[in-house]
Amino acid sequence: MKRLILSLLLIPSCLYAASPCILAAGTPGLSNTFYGATNCSGGVVDVITVYGDLDVQSTQINTATVHGELDISHGAINTLISKGGVQAHDSIFGTITATGNVELYNSSAQNIVIQDVSSLSQIVVKLSDGARAGNITFESGKGLVIESDGATVTGTVTGGQIQTQH
Repeated sequence: MKRLILSLLLIPSCLYAASPCILAAGTPGLSNTFYGATNCSGGVVDVITVYGDLDVQSTQINTATVHGELDISHGAINTLISKGGVQAHDSIFGTITATGNVELYNSSAQNIVIQDVSSLSQIVVKLSDGARAGNITFESGKGLVIESDGATVTGTVTGGQIQTQH
């Protein structure tokens, strides 16, 4: 059901193809696991795990686990686990679970969970250019949501504060 809803949400706002994702630069491992910086461009992927940074362009992914930074443009990820930060442009997410800063530009996420990393003093979720986020949870209790340029939180913020910039 989630996949169907994600597909329906994608139609008006993201470009995607029904072909497999074209992966480059990462060293392939077993079962869609890649080591090193990896690029994913065009297509549909069920599950991907990357030990390194992941750059996604115009791709629909059901479940992604990234042990590094994620940069995504014109894509969609239903379930994202990022052991690092996330930067998204014109993209759609179901749930984002991250250990670093999350920046959404003209993108949306149903839920964002920022896991507690004791070495970081504060984690920031930045929403800009009309971005929308549902519930945002900072497990550390030291979070900050920055809204600007028509961005909004449509749910609740737990463990953090909202700051609006004009």
